[in-house]
Amino acid sequence: MFDSFPRPLIFGHRGACAQAPENTLESFQLAVDAGVDVLELDVHMSRDGELVVIHDATVDRTTNGHGAVSSLTLCELDRLDAGYGYARDGEHPWRGRRVKVSRLADVLEAFPSVGFNVELKQHRPSLVPPALTLLDRIDPTRLVIAAEDHRTMAEIERFGPRAPLGMSREQVVRALLGAYSSGVPTRFRGRALQIPPTHHGLPVASALLIRRAHAAGLEVHLWTLDEPDEARKWVALGADGIMSDAPARIVAALRP
Repeated sequence: MFDSFPRPLIFGHRGACAQAPENTLESFQLAVDAGVDVLELDVHMSRDGELVVIHDATVDRTTNGHGAVSSLTLCELDRLDAGYGYARDGEHPWRGRRVKVSRLADVLEAFPSVGFNVELKQHRPSLVPPALTLLDRIDPTRLVIAAEDHRTMAEIERFGPRAPLGMSREQVVRALLGAYSSGVPTRFRGRALQIPPTHHGLPVASALLIRRAHAAGLEVHLWTLDEPDEARKWVALGADGIMSDAPARIVAALRP
């Protein structure tokens, strides 16, 4: 996957969301300007069937609006201030700057030189058929399709897209249990194991896990790392990719 890009892969997690409102064109542009290889983003579907780039099922946290993404039309979403929820040092520097909730198609078109890690967040109504139809236009070597929800991932698998896949939460658990016992299931070969180094203070990733994932044909991408020393450590242990909210720092550390 992403075989035309250098290693380790550097992902802009929701763009450069430490600097700009997450999952917006402004955030993605900052990440691309910093030199990332891949933009990580999240997708829901509007009431009128438009695929839009936003993490939460509702607009409440990130915008000045309220309600489920799936209950709002694209026109209604377009009226919202997608910079409203961003805060830094107690300030809200992006409010009122016409930051919008973007269509997935517009994001894909805006950044033709990078890869995309697209997570399909919404299970019902299903956005899998329209999303895969759109993503099929992208060179599969520039794409990973992800879904944390196991039902959504199962639907993606039934369609058999050309692009490589991430793993659902249940699949990640199976891979982790296998790595520390009988081995990572080989049926996951060719997929991206995307995990945090720790979860609620407990270790998740390790050198052993990375070795056994590689032996089973998986890549390991770690999220979300913003400290250069930590990124260097995991790369030295064999991590294939680093996802960061502050990708400029990671680019500077790994591509001096």
